[in-house]
Amino acid sequence: MSHLRAGKGTVALVEQAKRGELDLSEWDDEELLQGRRRDRKGRFSGKRPSIIPASLHQELWKRKTSEVSKLLVTNVLEATNVLINLATNENVDDGVRLNAAKFLFERVMGKTPEKIEVEVEAPWMVALRGAIVSVPHDQDDTIDVDPWEDDKPRAIDRRGGLRRA
Repeated sequence: MSHLRAGKGTVALVEQAKRGELDLSEWDDEELLQGRRRDRKGRFSGKRPSIIPASLHQELWKRKTSEVSKLLVTNVLEATNVLINLATNENVDDGVRLNAAKFLFERVMGKTPEKIEVEVEAPWMVALRGAIVSVPHDQDDTIDVDPWEDDKPRAIDRRGGLRRA
């Protein structure tokens, strides 16, 4: 088993992250990406850490997805116009036009849900099906029974047969 080695600064950083003591609002994106702070001269000195706390990754992810959302919101009208132009321009390949129209339609009307049916047979049903015995077609479906002449209750003897009570 290989062991992961971490310097004192990395260990301290991981411990601070575990305790929730890191104020990541002061860190820039490159520091989050590197997993360490810049020195006084604004450079990264020393070895890169081999361990980067999850909280640093999560903060960077939160920032980047926020940037993407802002970019999409500010450009949604222009992007929509591009899609409409692709879908309605007769000089564009039919496949491209169809894909643009389909994309617009699904965003406005909602995507048609795909119905998936899954059938799973319960174990008790499998056992029951295995216990059912079919009667051959050449035999009569009736069972010949000799009824008791009186209505007295019966008991089962040790061999499994019926006896009078």
